[in-house]
Amino acid sequence: MRTIKVTKYKKSEQNEFEDVPPIITEPRENVYQWRMPTTREQVHYLSARAIETIGVIKKIIREVGKIEKLQCLVFSINQQNAQHLVRLKNAGLIGEIELTCSTIKNRAENENVRSYKILLKENGIKMNFAYSHAKITLAKTAKDYFVVETSANLVNSAKYEQFVISNNKPLYDYYKRQIQRINDTSPV
Repeated sequence: MRTIKVTKYKKSEQNEFEDVPPIITEPRENVYQWRMPTTREQVHYLSARAIETIGVIKKIIREVGKIEKLQCLVFSINQQNAQHLVRLKNAGLIGEIELTCSTIKNRAENENVRSYKILLKENGIKMNFAYSHAKITLAKTAKDYFVVETSANLVNSAKYEQFVISNNKPLYDYYKRQIQRINDTSPV
């Protein structure tokens, strides 16, 4: 693995996120070739082939262990990935799950959305809808706070995707507040 290290940022009083040193990697064929960032670290990936957000969630579980709380703000989700989340939750590998999906593509009354909304609800997974195009996943484990900023959704895709994975509690808390704000102000 060829890694490009970037000079560590100078911390300022105004910005608690500035001291996160990014590690930029070469494209990888498989999410299992990636490494998860350590505390206060950030890793950048561009997939060398199609990699989905569900693969990153499984990678966190494989490397770190149980995800206590998973929050996803996505443009779209499909039935297959809804079933993956249900299986991971029912296996005890993920505790609480909260999804916020876009109303742009996933109309709350769409037949497909209704079917996986029922599946998720029956399995204790909270689902919200908001007018959003963001794709952010938060995964809290026993000692880590992962933030995944990506171009990927919770769907199976044949596209190349970009991922920035951080292990940073202040950044995690920031996005947690922003997702809550989006959910609180959503008319759906």
